[in-house]
Amino acid sequence: MNGVLVLDSNGQSALSIVRSLGRHGVRVTAGADRRFALGPMSKYATDVYIHPDPDDDCYAFIDHLRAYLADNDYFAVVPVTDKTTALLSRHKAELERTGTIVAAEDWETFSLVYNKANTFDLAAELDVPTPTTFTLESPAKIDHIRDDLTYPAVIKSRSKSIWTANGTHKLSRVGESHYVRSPDELLSTYKTLHASNDAFEENPPIVQEYVPGETQTTVVLADEGEILAHFQERRLRTDPPSGGTRRFSMESRTSECTDMHNH
Repeated sequence: MNGVLVLDSNGQSALSIVRSLGRHGVRVTAGADRRFALGPMSKYATDVYIHPDPDDDCYAFIDHLRAYLADNDYFAVVPVTDKTTALLSRHKAELERTGTIVAAEDWETFSLVYNKANTFDLAAELDVPTPTTFTLESPAKIDHIRDDLTYPAVIKSRSKSIWTANGTHKLSRVGESHYVRSPDELLSTYKTLHASNDAFEENPPIVQEYVPGETQTTVVLADEGEILAHFQERRLRTDPPSGGTRRFSMESRTSECTDMHNH
């Protein structure tokens, strides 16, 4: 088999992939935006690919990657983080014209879960219970929902990774400033967040009911709808505690989560 290019190899997740493939005798190239990173320094990396930082210019990154794949013989390229997976999914067709398989879903499928508004619409169609969610076309529509919400509520980006018009990348994480406790606070906070990034003009933030309690996560690996493997975890620590980024978790097994992903 021809080699595999693993992107994001400055992180632990990509390093695990580099090690696993290398131990199975696969020729692995570690891709990163700098030479001195975890993947490029691994003994399992037979080669290194240094590319432009997609955080600074996602268009330059895609152009550089496409040219590199065209000049080299790879079986597949594997994106690992949200930002590179989204980029490779969106540009999958042009990248695969180089003869390399892109290990990401087609954009139409990927955007169903990458865009939270699409995810909650799909969940509603499948009768999967979700927090009450409002998808707005603009801040002007906030008056239409302010009295329909229960408070506190949370305002969040449709995806964690967002890009500005000039191609720079920003992470949009939920923090204390995203929570609102009154209709007036909803209006002012939504306008502030909406104005913080040009990308929100096309995809404005969503507004969601706040549901207290613990967070259980279930993740599956599926092929054409057939579940091949699944993993569940219970969050033990979240930052901020009211809801945000996972900091510490442990494996768990709950029949309710299993039933949901089978559904």
